[in-house]
Amino acid sequence: FKIYPTGASTIVLDVRYKYDTVSFKKCRRLKHLYRKVEQHSLNQLKIKKELKARDVLKVVLGYE
Repeated sequence: FKIYPTGASTIVLDVRYKYDTVSFKKCRRLKHLYRKVEQHSLNQLKIKKELKARDVLKVVLGYE
């Protein structure tokens, strides 16, 4: 699990996930993870347990 700050309004979330492409607004799981990213430091996140997945995906999460 890696997070890349790319600016004030976006971060790129690089996770192992089961879909090739995903829309942030359509994926409740990523919204949930995004809230966790906001609320906790990265070492408190247990992303690998929550995302039981196969492929590496880069997701751009925008602040709303």
